[in-house]
Amino acid sequence: MKLGAYTACLHDKPVAEALRILRDLGLDSAEITPNWIVSSWPPETGEILAWQWREQLIPYWRELASLATDNGVARLCVELHCNQLVYNIPSLSRLRL
Repeated sequence: MKLGAYTACLHDKPVAEALRILRDLGLDSAEITPNWIVSSWPPETGEILAWQWREQLIPYWRELASLATDNGVARLCVELHCNQLVYNIPSLSRLRL
C-alpha cells in the first residue's frame, strides 16, 4: 500500500484542524497517531524507506510541530507501533532530531 498525496491530504487536514481545536479549548497536548506503513524487506525497499524519512516524515513532522507551537500545543504523542516509520525508541529518537 502506498500513501498517495490524496490519501495523505485526507489525514493531514484533520490533524491540523485538531491542533487548532486544542488551542481553542485551551489545551496544550493531544494524542495523534498517523499511520506510516513501511517494510524493510525485500532489500530494495531501503531506498524507499530513506526517501520516506528524508522527503516525507521529517518535513511533515517539522511542519506539524511548528503548527502545534503556533497554536499553543506543547506536546504531540506518537504511538509506537510495528509497521510504521516510528515504531521503537531508536526511531522515535531519530524523529526528535
